[in-house]
Amino acid sequence: MKTLVLDLDETLIHSLSRHNSSILTKNKGVTLEIKVNNNSLPTLYRIYKRPYVDEFLNIVKHWFNLVCFTASIKEYADPVLDYLEAEVLSKDKTANSRTPRKKLFSQRFYRNACLFVDGKGYVKDLGVLVGQPVSRDVTGGSVSPDLAPLSSSGTLVNSPSSSSSSSSNTGSTGTPPSSDRCERSRSRSRSKTRNVTNDLSKVIIVDNSPVSYSFHKENGIMVEGWINDPDDMELMNLLPLLNSLRFTSDVRNVLSLKIGQSAFRE
Repeated sequence: MKTLVLDLDETLIHSLSRHNSSILTKNKGVTLEIKVNNNSLPTLYRIYKRPYVDEFLNIVKHWFNLVCFTASIKEYADPVLDYLEAEVLSKDKTANSRTPRKKLFSQRFYRNACLFVDGKGYVKDLGVLVGQPVSRDVTGGSVSPDLAPLSSSGTLVNSPSSSSSSSSNTGSTGTPPSSDRCERSRSRSRSKTRNVTNDLSKVIIVDNSPVSYSFHKENGIMVEGWINDPDDMELMNLLPLLNSLRFTSDVRNVLSLKIGQSAFRE
């Protein structure tokens, strides 16, 4: 079975802190209390599901091994994903009430599995799925993941749901943590995570930001970022392509066609 990697914010959901949530209809979202560390006060976030996200996930979970890969920090992402999983699985008509309910996402990856690239922001390293993370040397040594989303005062340096653009991810400090510390943290993260697959030819990533998968362009499908369009059909429009990719030996042979001439290079 192939692996489908899904982004979270602006791909599956949109979130707003409570004081900004009035711009959307409150009865279409849910409020979650999110605490980024044990010493900070919780923040209320209003979570809005993209149209047809439940239907989309209920279909693709039968086609693929689902993985969520977000540039958000774990403390923010886990409560949102827990809510989303519960919503989707509660509507699964094929589930057997006598057997334990499986999780929707087999694994979750967060900001500490991303690489921070100067001028770009956070790039998702699909190499962590196969136990072969991208080396810092690939990008000239300027890459390091942001593993310290909190300032010394305990406040967030960046929004926990920040996107992959450099302006929203570098935060007020503008400087990621030291390379040595990042490498140690990434090593610890890898040691606790089993390989999702052993072959990137069987991995697809869906994200609203091409920067997020710029190390693995031939594995990526870009979707329009979603905030509040009630008539959005982006997820449902993906289904024919995803269904066809199930039966190809190497998804990159199909997805690389969008890159043009590079698809014909040896």
